[in-house]
Amino acid sequence: MARDSADQSEAADPPPADEAVVGVDGTLWKRASKVHVTQGSEAETGTSRGWVSRHFKLLSTQSLVVYLQNADDDTNAARGVVQLSNFVRVEDASPPDDLPDGSSLHALQLVPADTTSEHAACEPLVLAASSAADKAMWIERLAAALAAAPDAEALETQLAAASISG
Repeated sequence: MARDSADQSEAADPPPADEAVVGVDGTLWKRASKVHVTQGSEAETGTSRGWVSRHFKLLSTQSLVVYLQNADDDTNAARGVVQLSNFVRVEDASPPDDLPDGSSLHALQLVPADTTSEHAACEPLVLAASSAADKAMWIERLAAALAAAPDAEALETQLAAASISG
């Protein structure tokens, strides 16, 4: 079940009043990564990799989504980081058809901004929630974060300017 990041701790400072995007964290499902370098890709073997659950955190002020092995892991131990600047929108996706019998997931996908750049995400990132309500909440929050995130070109310009002045 997903939680607003503001709900996690009563001792935490409240977010600024002008913060338009509220962070969120909770369990989502993603395709498993290749376990071994020698394991063939789905295109090579015709067999898809299974789905695994991970704890995802939307860090809206940093335009990032991180995923962790466990909910109580520190974000420094993230299993992966998704830069929202590489994506232009979030949308509904077809549900996975390779789940064990009786399982159902509610899929969404982040659509990449540029499929030609070697530094940008080239394929949609498909994630899935355990419930339709969680999926709707993630889509809403990710859409708001994407709208507030600087685009990849603006970030590259900022980085270039920082390296010149630094």
